[in-house]
Amino acid sequence: MQLVVFQNGDSFGGSGLGGVLAALVINNGQGAVGGNSVISSSNGVNWKPVYSDSVSLLTQVIFDGTNFLAVGFRSILTSADGSSWLRQDVPSTTNLSKIVYGNGVYLAAGDYTDPAWPGAYRLMLRSTDRVHWSRAPDPGGFPISMARGNSVFVGVGYYGWVGTSSNGDTWANPVSGTSIELDSVKFINGLFIAGTATTSPDGISWTPTGTEVPKVFDVAYGDYGFVAVTANYWGPFLVNATNVLAWTKRPLAGSQLNSIVFANGTYIAVGDGGRIVKPVPLNAVASPLLSGYMSSQGFQLFATTQPGRSYRVQRSLDFSAWTDLFTFTNTQPVTPFVDASATNRSVGFYRIKSP
Repeated sequence: MQLVVFQNGDSFGGSGLGGVLAALVINNGQGAVGGNSVISSSNGVNWKPVYSDSVSLLTQVIFDGTNFLAVGFRSILTSADGSSWLRQDVPSTTNLSKIVYGNGVYLAAGDYTDPAWPGAYRLMLRSTDRVHWSRAPDPGGFPISMARGNSVFVGVGYYGWVGTSSNGDTWANPVSGTSIELDSVKFINGLFIAGTATTSPDGISWTPTGTEVPKVFDVAYGDYGFVAVTANYWGPFLVNATNVLAWTKRPLAGSQLNSIVFANGTYIAVGDGGRIVKPVPLNAVASPLLSGYMSSQGFQLFATTQPGRSYRVQRSLDFSAWTDLFTFTNTQPVTPFVDASATNRSVGFYRIKSP
C-alpha cells in the first residue's frame, strides 16, 4: 500500500493532487507518503483519498511492521491498514515533526509551547504500545530527523548536532565532524548517513564525507545507488552510484521534493504541490538506437546515443559472428557512419553495443 499525507489540507482537484506531500514510507515493497489528508495507491500511479481532518498537519509517517504511525501538529495517528486512522492522546500544545521505531520503543520528536513562557521548547515523547505516550529525557538537541539501526536511535539537527541512545532514555552527543544543519538521517547498508555530510556505523564514531550540501531532506538506496532530495535552491537530486563520499548534484525543474524511497525496482519521490515523480538516476543508461538505409555510397547508418558514452557499431553476415565496424564516443545527438563495403554484398546485419 502507498500512503500520502498532505501537510496543508488542500483539496484534490480532479485527478490531480494538491498540497504538500511531506513524507513517504514503504510497506512490504509497496510505496507511501505522509499531512492532514491521507491518500493511498497500490501502484504509485493511481491515488485516492482515504483520510482527512482539519487539525493534523502531518509531517512524517512510518511503518513498524504491523501498523502505520503518523505525527504532526497536536497529533499522533495510528492505522493497521492505512485507511482507518485513530488519533492518540497528546497535549494540545504539542507539535511533533519526526517519529522512529525500534526494539519495541517509539520516539516522537518536536516542540511544545507553554502559556506561561513565550517561544517553543524541544520535546521528546516515548511509548512502548503506540497508544500511551510520556515525556522522554531531553536528547541534548533538537532532532530534525531520527533513525534506528545497530540497536541504537540516532537524531540529527542544527549545527551538526547528533544524539544517540539505545532506549530513548539516556542520550549521548558525539562529535559529528560537521557544523552544517543536518535535515535527514537514514540507516542504510549498516551505515547511518546524515544528509550527505557525515556517516557512522554505530552512531558514536562519525566520518565526514567531504560533501556538505545543505537541506538534504531524505536519502534512498536502490539499484542505481544513493539518491537524495534537497531544497530546490541546491538542486532536487544528489546521485552517487557506489558510495557516500562523492555526491553529484543533478538539477530538476519543478517544485521542491521532500521524501524519496526505492520500491519495486524504482525510485519514487514526493514533494510540494502534490508532486510525485520517479527520478532517473544520473548514471542510468539510455538504450541506443541504430537506423539506416542503402545508398550508392554504401549503407548509411545513424546512431542515436547517450552523450559521453562509448559505443561499438557491429556487422554480421549470418547473425552468428559479429565484428566491430565503428567505435566512437558520442558528442552529438546523432552520429552518422557509412559502410562502403555494403555495395559488394547482398545482405548484412548491424547492431550497436556499449561499450
